[in-house]
Amino acid sequence: MAFALRKSRRHFSERYGVPGEVNFYAWIEEGSYSGLRFNDPDLTNWNPKDRQSNSPEISSQMDLFAKFSDWHLHAPLRNIFVGVVPAIQPNALASAIIDDCPCIAISAGLLSSLDQCLVLWESVYRVLAETITHPAFKHMTDREAMDLYFQKFHGKGVGVEMAKANSLRRLLLNADPEFIKEALADPHGMEPPAERVPTIDRLKQPRRRIASLGFVVAHELAHVLLGHVCHAATRGYAEEKLARHREVIDRLPFRNSSQRDEVDADLFGFHEILLGSFREKATRVKMVPRGERDRQYAAMVGQCLEGAAIATLALHLVGSAGEIPTGISTHPAPAIRIQALCDAAQDCLTAVLSRTSEPDVGPRGPGYLTRAAELPRTIHSAYEIVASVVDSAK
Repeated sequence: MAFALRKSRRHFSERYGVPGEVNFYAWIEEGSYSGLRFNDPDLTNWNPKDRQSNSPEISSQMDLFAKFSDWHLHAPLRNIFVGVVPAIQPNALASAIIDDCPCIAISAGLLSSLDQCLVLWESVYRVLAETITHPAFKHMTDREAMDLYFQKFHGKGVGVEMAKANSLRRLLLNADPEFIKEALADPHGMEPPAERVPTIDRLKQPRRRIASLGFVVAHELAHVLLGHVCHAATRGYAEEKLARHREVIDRLPFRNSSQRDEVDADLFGFHEILLGSFREKATRVKMVPRGERDRQYAAMVGQCLEGAAIATLALHLVGSAGEIPTGISTHPAPAIRIQALCDAAQDCLTAVLSRTSEPDVGPRGPGYLTRAAELPRTIHSAYEIVASVVDSAK
């Protein structure tokens, strides 16, 4: 392990009281007064020795970013420790000690929020898809279409997921001491039974999970690389990359410089760390042919943007209905952040697809490029719908 990474891990351990060199889940089991058990050997048997995290999922994300991001970022990304802490409040934080040893902490509460929002996203998304593709949909009145939607909505048990979302929100915001026992004891406890929601895409679910957690990690890494928490040699490079999103950023109603920093971290983390690493891995490992790379890029934009939307939804989950104080916040509203992400993704997609010479054909037949160009708008609409579902779970 590099000396800088050891210092980062030591800073994490000393600041949060969580041993960075020990598997987080095994540590929780060993110290749990309530006899908590995860019943998942992949979690508890994983060895964090010389790794960049105390969590196997986050360690995999860091391996991906450190290996497949732009070469300017390889060295700094290899020297940052990202760990999980047993905090109830859903949060992630990048910090440093006197311009040195940056580390990142992600709370267990935020991980549970991501899990619940993933289920909500898939449940509502699939119900909408079933409604729109219903044979009689084109001939229905608005009222009939809405009735069909709610019939499917409740038939699939989405209402139950709304109740779960509201329950989880209360647990997170009120710091209920039973949180660890109820929300973490069964990592899969938030998932709806397969027989009740048979339309959830079980193949896409892991990809969405990876993309949503990846966006959270990439956002906090971006804070470090942009020099928001300590001096960063990569700041000039990062600001140069952000310049292509300047029009999107300048349109946003920021209340202070901290809100601007958050959107900068969203955009740099999304495009240069998360999406950039996915794209480079596809090129170097999966060997995507040159004649398919633009279409592959479009698919990856959609996958990563869905992950960012689910992560932003987790913020909305705990911030809706005024339960988190408003006023002049250091973070812009989730609606502003998802709008910026979708607008920037739309600009990048348009630039790539407008000059591509690849055939307009995809897995679902002709018209792929047209459908791909609509991805940011589609995902933004889906976000607004799922966010309204969260709002209704009061």
